[in-house]
Amino acid sequence: WDTLAGIFNVPGWRGELHFIAISTLLTAAGVPRLLFYALGGFVFGFWEGLLWSLCSSLAGSFIAFRAARWGGRAWLVEHFGKRRFFNRIAHADPTVASVALMRMLPVSNAIINFGLALSQAGNRAFLLGSLLGFLPQGIVAVIIGSGIAKDVPWAGAWQIGGAGILLAGLFAWSK
Repeated sequence: WDTLAGIFNVPGWRGELHFIAISTLLTAAGVPRLLFYALGGFVFGFWEGLLWSLCSSLAGSFIAFRAARWGGRAWLVEHFGKRRFFNRIAHADPTVASVALMRMLPVSNAIINFGLALSQAGNRAFLLGSLLGFLPQGIVAVIIGSGIAKDVPWAGAWQIGGAGILLAGLFAWSK
């Protein structure tokens, strides 16, 4: 952890920028995003780690989503569009809530990005649903990462409570 944290532990805003750039590119390439939530919590603390990890997860996932839609959707529909299972995916129109629920499944982020790219999901549903769906697992991973850096047991309870209020507010706002 210390070696990884050293990469981002530079003075000023450059550490955050390095973290966002590297984790965005690696998330887009298919590296599990929860690793960056834990690392963000370790390096930046709970709130900053959650913010920067969430930004990079959303950006990396959106890059993969748009790349898959741009590069492969038409070809896949042309070659596999007659198959019933594929046809169901290609003609699905996920809502913000269904994207959020998909994000909570124990399935690779890359597979979900590509599946959503094949569907009729719009950019708004993808981004807002991903934001809501990334929060529950992301909060836990950031708490673990920030907990490794701190030895104050009650700080975790405040972080969980604050994150729960944030999540409830975002769910209420999305309806």
